Amino acid sequence: METIYNWLLQSMGNEGNAYTILNCRRTQRTEGGEYIQVMARLKDFSLVNLLISNRQLTEDETIKLAGGSVDFDRHVLAGQEEVLDFLHTGETAATSTENDTIQVLVFKPVGETGELTFPPEQTN
Repeated sequence: METIYNWLLQSMGNEGNAYTILNCRRTQRTEGGEYIQVMARLKDFSLVNLLISNRQLTEDETIKLAGGSVDFDRHVLAGQEEVLDFLHTGETAATSTENDTIQVLVFKPVGETGELTFPPEQTN
């Protein structure tokens, strides 16, 4: 995850990537595991949020971390290099089911359209 986080920081604002990184933050979960929240812009200038996790999240955990959004695309990638390729090209290789996978969720922000904020983690 360190490699991914460093790439995100170094690539912030780079419009040559499929996802133009606007902001990111890394968090350790008390339940275990680490995740990175990313705000990005697509080529068509629409905003998306990405959630990158080094462990498989349940549906409930995903909705909670996505600020209540239930409409998202889930990509399960084999490792850090595949995640970086996905962020750069927007395309994925074959989905992996191995234990050392990294999950990338892509979802539209909930609430005010175009708002450049991280979705709040729901507490219920």
